[in-house]
Amino acid sequence: MSDFNYPDAYRMLTNLEHGKRGIDCDDFFESVLMNLQMKISQDEVLIIFYKADKDGDGFWSYKEMSQVFTPSDTESQVTMEMRRSVYAAVQDPKLIFCEATRS
Repeated sequence: MSDFNYPDAYRMLTNLEHGKRGIDCDDFFESVLMNLQMKISQDEVLIIFYKADKDGDGFWSYKEMSQVFTPSDTESQVTMEMRRSVYAAVQDPKLIFCEATRS
């Protein structure tokens, strides 16, 4: 969707205010359940998380998170990389991205 961007996705998925250095598996699971309101098992989350955690440190860096959401075609990749935060002022993670994007 046109409102999706990496900075807001990273902010929605992480819990950096608690001093973490990236998105951990618990943050990812909580965000999927609470903010995206998706039904997904913890095993599914673990598979997704650890497949994307390329350096194996237990955290998704901004780069690792971006790679998860990077489209496969070059034109869409360029478009995604150019997008900036739209929801920087939004405090409630459930309000980051429109409903269609969250779905």
